[in-house]
Amino acid sequence: RVALEAVVVLAAVVLAAVVVAAVVVAAVVVAAGKSGAGGAAGAVLRATSVVSGGSSGVLAWLDGDPDPEEVIRVVREDACSPSYTPSPLRIGSSYTALDLAKMALLESDNRAMAALARSSGQNAAEFSETMNRLAGELGMFHATFDEPTGISGDNRCTPFEAGVLLEACLERPELAAILSREQIPFERVDRRRNMVAQSTNMLMRMDHWKVLGSKTGYTCLAGSCLVMVAQVEGRELLMSFMGHPDLDMRFRDAGE
Repeated sequence: RVALEAVVVLAAVVLAAVVVAAVVVAAVVVAAGKSGAGGAAGAVLRATSVVSGGSSGVLAWLDGDPDPEEVIRVVREDACSPSYTPSPLRIGSSYTALDLAKMALLESDNRAMAALARSSGQNAAEFSETMNRLAGELGMFHATFDEPTGISGDNRCTPFEAGVLLEACLERPELAAILSREQIPFERVDRRRNMVAQSTNMLMRMDHWKVLGSKTGYTCLAGSCLVMVAQVEGRELLMSFMGHPDLDMRFRDAGE
């Protein structure tokens, strides 16, 4: 009888935990779709902006009809944004605009995105306005971009909108050609040094995955994030994984 009572109590505790978890998840999902959401929902919005900032920034750069072969020099101003991984783009080095776009999209390189934004001829506020205008044109009415890299905690975007943004990028042939690649070689212009833009999505390197395009991101505040379009059992699926404390958890979740 004691053993039976213990099982009943344990089952009740487990059920209560499941109910609480379901309520928390539901609250986050519902609140995340509302403008100005705070708390846990705000964390979801910040997490999603990490993967959306660079993509939106590259779209804003393309909006100015730039020359992809323009040579851009990385300056100290481009390195002012905090970064959680060291950038291979040294201050003083030069690259084509298209190669910087490859680094911004595949490696989420903040220096690359900052240099592209600067090359547009717009100041930071003007470039952010362009990003927000394009987001509105895509129907991303909850999105707010304060700067181009996605690193700012003031950037906001829902998981659904991150998917809309990725699909908008994949509709641009020049961007789809980048986002669908595991790695792309390129050269540092001023020294003819061979370099490689390597996707930070490890699923791109697995034979059983057919990733059509993806964008990753990470900050201490947002956690590790991933949004991608992949072909699974003959269907194209859009997936968003946000706010993981473990860098690899987003990839494990995708596999499940």
